[in-house]
Amino acid sequence: MKSGNQVTKFNFLFLLVFFLLTLSVNSEEIQISPLLNLDEISPSYEEVFDEDLNIIIDESHTKQESLEADDVDFVIISILNKLTADVIQAKLHLKENYFHDELRVYPIYCKINDPNERPEVSVYLNIYDKKNNDKLFAGWMLKTLPSVSSLEHPLYDIWINDCI
Repeated sequence: MKSGNQVTKFNFLFLLVFFLLTLSVNSEEIQISPLLNLDEISPSYEEVFDEDLNIIIDESHTKQESLEADDVDFVIISILNKLTADVIQAKLHLKENYFHDELRVYPIYCKINDPNERPEVSVYLNIYDKKNNDKLFAGWMLKTLPSVSSLEHPLYDIWINDCI
């Protein structure tokens, strides 16, 4: 006759073996995707250096701008001064410099998605330090995702409101 202690050891051993067998049967092999060489991938945009304005303009977007039914001429942005907590809204004309304290903001292109797409307002901006003309930001800013592409500045935060 077996004691209760031996039966529990046997049951525990049986459960352990059963668990390990079911684990190995149900496991799948993980497939690894091939690595991409980023040096071989060309950019999805064509850049042209505009010597007169000393900025980079994306030609593919200027071609699209003339084809769009809603011609956008202005961008409305908000500028937060982190020290004073003042927020100003500025209406910027496309392809014209806007000066605010230490910043020079140059909006190049503004796009509003079609009504049948996910609603999004996106603006291609160049932002410079006015004193030494260093480029602080160059790229797309999105209204619905301001943290994805934001200005890294100790004094100012800038975000997009609308295109008109």
